[in-house]
Amino acid sequence: MKKGTLTRLAVLQQAEMIAAQDGFAKLTYNGLARQCGVKPQSLYRYVANIADVKSGVIGLYIQQLTESIEGQLHEESGQVALLHGAELFLTESQMGISFTDMIAGIVAFGDNEQVRSQIASLRALFRRYIAEITADQAHLTANEQLFFETFIGNIVLFNTHDLSIQEGVRIMRQNLARVLTLF
Repeated sequence: MKKGTLTRLAVLQQAEMIAAQDGFAKLTYNGLARQCGVKPQSLYRYVANIADVKSGVIGLYIQQLTESIEGQLHEESGQVALLHGAELFLTESQMGISFTDMIAGIVAFGDNEQVRSQIASLRALFRRYIAEITADQAHLTANEQLFFETFIGNIVLFNTHDLSIQEGVRIMRQNLARVLTLF
């Protein structure tokens, strides 16, 4: 990178590319410095340590997923938006950091404010549509939990079985559509 163009965001974007290409476990402070074209000591201006890098990458990745999904759902509502949003999450999460690394990062850095904030934004996006189709608002929290547990369970199924993206999407949409009839 050119001198003067390095920022915290640029460092995190480089780290995200390394994690997407080589896996989260291969993301090291020294490797990141090499990728950024600086000495490791220079990275301390932008990130405190490797934990700061990894939590920043997870937060950035979830933010990007949320913004992408939200942008594509802007004219949709209710069940259509929920099913399409789940499909987008499944397909787009296959193009960056692996789902396993994302979940491991959320578990490891879930107490980080940026990660918590981005997860809350993702949940709020889906909660808005769940609220639209929930007949009894007293059940909104329970419906949200049921949706996310089914949604995440289907993504785990997809990532632990040898399924094509199309088959994974088909199974998830079918399961979520059945669950949404309960709302």
